[in-house]
This record gives sequence, structure tokens and C-alpha cells, in this order.
Amino acid sequence: MALTAATQPSIEEIALGVFPGLPKIAVHWPLIDFECGPEQGADNFIDWFHKAYRGELEPFVLIVEGSIPDESISGDGYFSGFGRDPETNQPITVNEWLDRLAPKTTIVLAVGTCATYGGINAMAGSPTGAMGVPDYLGWDWTSKAGIPIVCVPGCPAHPDNLSETILYLLYQVAGQAPMIPLDDQLRPQWLFGATVHEGCDRAGYYEQGDFAETYDSPKCLAKLGCMGQVVKCNVPKRGWINGVGGCPNVGGICIGCTMPGFPDKFMPFMDSRPDLLVSIPEHNPYGPVIRSLREVTLKQVHTEAPDLSAAPDSAAGSTETQQVEELRRELDQLRWEHAEVRAQSLRDSLTASYNRRYLDQRLDDLLATETAGIGVAVALVDLDFFKLVNDTHGHQVGDLVLQQVVEVMQDGLPDGAFCARYGGEEFALVLPDVDEATAIMVCETTRERVEHHPWEHLATELRVTVSIGIAHRAPVCAAVPPGPAGQPGSAGQPGSAGQFSAGSELLLSADQMLYQAKQSGRNAVAFRSADGVALAGLACHRRGGPCGPG
Repeated sequence: MALTAATQPSIEEIALGVFPGLPKIAVHWPLIDFECGPEQGADNFIDWFHKAYRGELEPFVLIVEGSIPDESISGDGYFSGFGRDPETNQPITVNEWLDRLAPKTTIVLAVGTCATYGGINAMAGSPTGAMGVPDYLGWDWTSKAGIPIVCVPGCPAHPDNLSETILYLLYQVAGQAPMIPLDDQLRPQWLFGATVHEGCDRAGYYEQGDFAETYDSPKCLAKLGCMGQVVKCNVPKRGWINGVGGCPNVGGICIGCTMPGFPDKFMPFMDSRPDLLVSIPEHNPYGPVIRSLREVTLKQVHTEAPDLSAAPDSAAGSTETQQVEELRRELDQLRWEHAEVRAQSLRDSLTASYNRRYLDQRLDDLLATETAGIGVAVALVDLDFFKLVNDTHGHQVGDLVLQQVVEVMQDGLPDGAFCARYGGEEFALVLPDVDEATAIMVCETTRERVEHHPWEHLATELRVTVSIGIAHRAPVCAAVPPGPAGQPGSAGQPGSAGQFSAGSELLLSADQMLYQAKQSGRNAVAFRSADGVALAGLACHRRGGPCGPG
């Protein structure tokens, strides 16, 4: 339906071939063909699908609108039928049509958020197991022409985004355009490369901390629930019809309808998100200061040039200069305080090591960019029998032990590595750009330094050792391949339920090795070798197991 409102280009211009070099096309679309009926009328609409399946339409583009149900859980019935099989007179499901036509089509174009990512039909608790076309066919699926699934999300899809994508694909098929550039969610990059916030006329109010309280206000809508800062969509720039309208342009909040996480991750729609309100004065005092500075400057430039023959009003000029300088000093102070607060938010208050938030963010970033080095290693370090230290010597001594263990570990880390508190008496050592042998040697050295540290100066007969589990990941040049086509939520693909990040998976592997180090008797470094689990250094020789470097 949205395509009927397209103007740049219009569907009429595409269908009539008014653009130079555009291939001649036939549009089989009941919405614009009054003679067309599902299985009746002068134009039997379903018959075109049967012809495509029999190979009588070549080439053709398959445009899919609406989510794909999981018919494997439909029981004795079906969720979505589309015409009947002429041989059996039984309904043909949408899934079966995709199975029939996907191998034969030149392009699969998924239109609307339901067809692209499942949309509202796929929200948590859906009885149909609905999914998007990429979830059904597979995120790495390509047509016989080598073209990936192309997604134009939106609820509804933007008219001109859809018509422009169709036009590009037709030129590509005609050999007059290169492969369509898509982002990691299979959306055209030039349409979905920027966020709503980046293209919004209201963005200037956001940085000033000036927010709308009602929908008829021209100010930023973030406090009313607008999610535009984290939503990829070009509506603020493009408008809706002929450049006019569009959600934030007319006072409507962005609810994230072009995103794979819609609607679950954006609900409830009318509630503001504290993590997106950093310019509100109580979260970040920059806004009011910036606004005050601009008001002073505006006052200066919003008047005619002074008469140079007249005596200058030195008092007024001096007052304005003092105001500007005072505001600048205040802004510098706020910047410094903000930097301090940010630094503290990433550190553990007891040990001054990095905290779990920093660990998760930094590790995922390292793994995402590690494509040409020699790999990233993660070691989980656990203090052996730490509860006994607290019970015997008291929690104050226990706190001192944690602090000094961190100091000992950090002193021996190579450049670029860092230590983070994982939880309780467990710490993570992240070693970027190291091979596995180097990581093992660093960890074995760390274990020895902790064991031989003079702990008796904290408490008589105090002894501290650590167990360490190591996981190493070599550089990768591509994403994890998807699961089998047709299975919803294939592991490692967008939209997967229970999906782990690369950092979480590496930490899980290190945790498994930490368990092995403890099982071997503690005070050991364990890692995975070609022969299974191996121990490093003296622990290996004491226990007679497979040995590695160190």
C-alpha cells in the first residue's frame, strides 16, 4: 500500500519505464489491477506464481510483505495460506511458496519490518513463531544471480525508500549498477546509514538539554519516549510524501520500527529511556551552559554593527566579556567533572581495576576489530580458598589481598592488556595481539608472582594463590556462519534468541578452563591444547598432565 504514495520515483514511472536504460517490467500486483483476483477474475493473480515456479517467468523479482510463520508448530492446520495447489486442491502456505520460488528468483525483496525481521508478529510470546525472510531463508542466502536478500524495513515501509530500492535493483539486473550496498541487517546503506537523531531538525535542542513536554512543541522529543538516537532511518531528512511529514517532523516520537529489535526492545513506546537522556540537566549539565553561551553570542550578533565614530560603551562590552569568560570556565569545569565521573564509572571502587561494564564493551570491540593481528587471549583468575582468607583474617585483610593481587597482576601485563574485576574474587586479564603461547607464559608468570608475594606482611601465615583459565581466539575475517535455512533464530545471526556475543563466548571458554585448573588442585594455569586440557609450568609437572609452554 505504501508504494502507491511513492513520488521519487513513483511506481507509475517504474512500471512505464520512463527512466533511460530501465528494463521493461510487468507488475503483478492486485492493488493496482482491478481485474485481478486471487483465483478468479480476468487476471488470475495466483497463476503468475505457478508460472514462476514452472519456469515460465524469467527473470522475476519476488517481493515479500508480511512475516513468515513457523509452520512446523502449526499442528494439523496452517498459519498462512496463499492460493491452492491445483493438483491437491489444498492451501499452499507462504513457507512453501518461498521454498518453491526462492531458488528460481533473481532477487528477493523483503518489504516492511514484518517481512524483514518478523516485526510485531514475532514479538515475545508469539504463538506462530513468526520470523522475517532472512530468518527463514538464512542471513547469508543469495539468489541464483548472487544477490543477497534486500530488506526495506518500516512499519509501514517508507514509500520512496521502497521505490528507490526497486529502481536500483532493476538497474543492477540490467547491468547498469554495481551490487547493491547493504548493511549488516541487509538494508540499503545509503538509506539506513544514519540515525533519526543525526538527521532530525530537533537535534540542536537535545544537545542544549531543551526537551519537549508536549507533542505540539518544536523541541527534542526524547523525554516523551523518542528512540531516534539509536534507530537507523532517514525519515527526518526525507519526509514522508513529497518531502513532507515523517514521525519527528510532525511531533511524533520514533518507536524504532525499522530496527530488528522492534517492537520488544523499544517497548513501552511512550516511556523515556534514561540512557538516552544524557543532555537532561540532572544527567549532564552541559546543555544549559551551551544554551547560555549561545544566548550571549546571539545577543552580540543580533544587532547592527556599532557606529565606529561614537564612543564605545566599554562598561557594556566588559560585562559581556566577563559573562562569556565565566561561562567558558564553568563549561571547562563541567567537562573535567564529566571526564572524572566517566572514568570512575568504568572502574571497580575497591581494586581500581576496570569493572565488568568496561570488560564487556572493550572485549567485544577488540574481537570485532581483530582481523589482521595474531589473536586475543582472555584469562579468568580466581583467588584460591578466598573465603577462608576472609573467615580467618577478616574482611579488611581480604580487601587488601584483592587490591594487592590486582597490583601484582597489572605489573606484569604487556602493553595494551588490562585487568578487570569479573565478580567477587574473580578477575579477567585481557591480552590483545598475543599468540596463545605468549598468553600462557604471561599467566604462568602471574601465578608465580602471586604465590611468591610477601603476604605475611598483611597477616601472619597468610598464603595466597590463584587458579587461571585461558582462552585464545585467532583473528577472524568473517562473521560466524548462520544456521540452517528455514530455522528461526539460527545461532550467531541477528535476531537469534539467547545469542551470545563473541566476548561472552570467549569468557565462557576461559571459565571452562578455570574450572579445569581448580579441578587439578588449584594454583594452576589451564588451557585447551590439541590433546585436550593442559596445564602450564610447575603445575603440569606436579600433576603429571599434558604440559604447555611456561
